[in-house]
Amino acid sequence: MASLNLLTVQDHRYKVDWLGAKFTYLENPNFSYTDIARMFGVSLKQVKRHGSNEEWVEGRQQVADLAEQRITETLADKRLKAIERHRVIYSQVIDVLGYQLKVINRDTRQKELKATIEGRELRPRELYSPKQFYALTKALKLATDGERLAWGLPTTISGSSQASATPINPYAGWPKEDLVAEIERLKALVS
Repeated sequence: MASLNLLTVQDHRYKVDWLGAKFTYLENPNFSYTDIARMFGVSLKQVKRHGSNEEWVEGRQQVADLAEQRITETLADKRLKAIERHRVIYSQVIDVLGYQLKVINRDTRQKELKATIEGRELRPRELYSPKQFYALTKALKLATDGERLAWGLPTTISGSSQASATPINPYAGWPKEDLVAEIERLKALVS
């Protein structure tokens, strides 16, 4: 900001610091020509003449535009860095959850093989509990949605912009006998 000691004495006359007046005007968007005239001890007419000749109004607009551009660029840069950071985090979470699913799949196959070698059926308690699967799939869904948001992608699979109010039935269209068999299988897993 320009110095408030705006007048200099030279040969017993005041010499106006017009460069200081211009910078004061450019740096302070709330100052009018009247304010500058009062601050520098000159007439409004003199300030208007200098302001017009040196295009102070246009200069102030350029300063404002440049400041707005820099703010916009800074915010955009910070937003891109945050999005990339979130994308990396969500990607790592998805990798960990994918690994967990592979471990569950491997363990289940090993337990099935062991049961087959022993000549018996696989007992439900030897499997992972439905609660564990639910927690894992919920975490995977959350991580996937987070990553999709970080990439600016939709998080729903429907064609509309709003998610459907009715939940999707994964058993829709199954024959009745298959549904009954699935219910029995799920009951066996839980018990």
